[in-house]
Amino acid sequence: MRIDTEISGVGEIYDLLSNVADREARNLMRATVGGMAGELRDMTREEAPRDTGALKRSIKVKRRKMQGQYVQADVIADRGANDAYYWRFVEYGTIKMAENPFATRALERFKSRQMSILLNQFVKKLEAALKRRGG
Repeated sequence: MRIDTEISGVGEIYDLLSNVADREARNLMRATVGGMAGELRDMTREEAPRDTGALKRSIKVKRRKMQGQYVQADVIADRGANDAYYWRFVEYGTIKMAENPFATRALERFKSRQMSILLNQFVKKLEAALKRRGG
């Protein structure tokens, strides 16, 4: 199951930056959205139950390729080495186990703070980009 959320304001920032330098604007927006997904990942890890720690370790950010002006990054429970396929059983419960909606709680916390997270990440990524360019 996917839980999608859209953040308004990103398009306006991208439009503003694309007038200056399109490539830098694209890289800055990808970094900003990736940083926001990183914060959601951290919130989800905080909310996740800890038995063996495999579930917390499996929560990762996966950045996607830009399509036009659409920037996307996913927070996933990676099915790689940790094999935390059971996240959905924890999140939604089973017949024998009560639900523990850790991802939903993290998403609600994120949504309540998304604009401040956006601004913090944008400023942090912009300062890093300017520092790299010597400005």
